[in-house]
Amino acid sequence: MRFGLLSFLTFLFFGLQVQAFLTIGESGDMVEANHYRLGLEPQLRISNGSGGNLGIYVDGAINDEWNWRAEMGTGDTDFWFTGSAKWIPIPDFKKQPAIGLRLDASLGRDHNDSFSVFRVAPMVGKGFETEVGRFTPYIAVPVGIWATRGTSDNISHFVIGSEGKFEEAKGYLFSAEMGFNMSKAFSYISGTVSYLF
Repeated sequence: MRFGLLSFLTFLFFGLQVQAFLTIGESGDMVEANHYRLGLEPQLRISNGSGGNLGIYVDGAINDEWNWRAEMGTGDTDFWFTGSAKWIPIPDFKKQPAIGLRLDASLGRDHNDSFSVFRVAPMVGKGFETEVGRFTPYIAVPVGIWATRGTSDNISHFVIGSEGKFEEAKGYLFSAEMGFNMSKAFSYISGTVSYLF
């Protein structure tokens, strides 16, 4: 099983020209202290050109309110590296949704042009239990600056998604997400599969 999964993940990362870029890819649920999450995030662009992207990431905890993520990828965009921090000062508790911010910075290369991106994303999410597992729908509105070749543009998305932890796949977390271009970006569909350890 592990060899088959490792072979599949290796094929996805090295065999396809894909990468996940400018996604949120997470809800307001937090990784606990001394635990990590390793994942893959495929993405399909559905506006402003087409193509696919794939990112690989690791998440960890700073404390109860802060998580971090380190991500890299390659594909239609030649390559990119992203560092992000998620701050959830209001956790998902009883009837109260999780409310917070996700900050990220990316460096990369696209069609022989280097670029940098800085974004802030207010986000809200609320989990609920079902017979098959826990689902956590979320929305986010990332806004930021894209800089390349001495110029910059303001970019923004409207993002809706959901994470799912299934009783049949303990230790794994899945997500699906749609990002809608609001300003000088692109629309996309993405998903994640990650392993919690």
